[in-house]
Amino acid sequence: MVRRMHRFFLAALFVLGIPSLAHSNPYQSSFTVKQVKGVHDLMDRIMAKEHVPGMIAGIWEGKKKSLIIAKGMADRDRGTPIQATDRYRIASVTKTFTAAVVLQLIDQGRIRLDDRLDRFFPEVPNAGIITIRRLLNMTAGIFDFFYQDPAVQWDYLHRPLKKWDHEALYKILISHKAAYAPGEKCVYSNANYFLLGMIIEKVTGNTLGKEIHDRVLKPLGMVNSSFPETPEMLGKVTHGYRDAKTPGELEDITRVDPSLAWAGGAMISNLYDLKIWAGELVEGSLLSRTIQKERLQWNTIKGCLGYGLGIMDWCGFIGHNGAILGYNNFVTYLPKRDAFVIVMSNKCNEDGKENPAQDAFLGITKILYPELVPWGKK
Repeated sequence: MVRRMHRFFLAALFVLGIPSLAHSNPYQSSFTVKQVKGVHDLMDRIMAKEHVPGMIAGIWEGKKKSLIIAKGMADRDRGTPIQATDRYRIASVTKTFTAAVVLQLIDQGRIRLDDRLDRFFPEVPNAGIITIRRLLNMTAGIFDFFYQDPAVQWDYLHRPLKKWDHEALYKILISHKAAYAPGEKCVYSNANYFLLGMIIEKVTGNTLGKEIHDRVLKPLGMVNSSFPETPEMLGKVTHGYRDAKTPGELEDITRVDPSLAWAGGAMISNLYDLKIWAGELVEGSLLSRTIQKERLQWNTIKGCLGYGLGIMDWCGFIGHNGAILGYNNFVTYLPKRDAFVIVMSNKCNEDGKENPAQDAFLGITKILYPELVPWGKK
């Protein structure tokens, strides 16, 4: 889940002319030695400063040679090095998948963007004027029980294996007043996506996990991605960590029940599957052109940070980020440069004080694309 928005290699040398096929380099160019060193040094600094066991970064740009970095440990107890193929919890990047299913249902005419919430959940405050569109683009004004209800937050932090049912969470949601009038502003709320997940299951008669698998993961060949129902993470995974009660120590928090995060943050994936997905989010091959255009209509959160229909825009870098106990990640695509920047760290406290992957994303984009991002300008 996302707590809140925070602040904002070796290079190949080429000879001019046409090389012989026998000695041609398959890449037109590469990131410079200075850029590669800068990214490595940045990740080292973040890992040391924030006590991060491991980080993964994948950077692709056009026909350049990709830059794939995996540093540190996937499992500290066993001394297992982290690898770029490792699976990990992607937290709020899950919202992009939930949104994709909703948008497909809209394409099929089974629901409409402007359907009101009272069609499904009349007990929700302002249900008569909240639309599916407002749930998707974070302008619904629904109280975010995940972080703002003290009892839920306490259980999340201290009872991570607690199993939640939808009815219990729904009762908590409707017990709170609206956070603001629908359409008044754009404010992130995990509760929006809890309701969207419930709507998907009402409309289809299937579980959200099945709909995501059948409609998104299977068509795109995302075999390393899943929507778990239990705390276990199958396959080759990186463990997740948070600060322990003893200063300087880390707690393994890999096993977390996904029922609370659910439609807004339960999924598991890896670097290479997420590259497929980042491209799809902008290309929209699973949607009609009309609905894809709607997906990329931005509402301003702050400055050049915007939110569309289950998708974010950081000054031209399009995708989503996520933070959940043990894991923090950024998944983005920059159409201007045909560039992907995807970063993961296997430490996250979920207290809003540390966001290693966010720090890495901001730093990497400043190194590689300083002229395109406001945080890269001196």
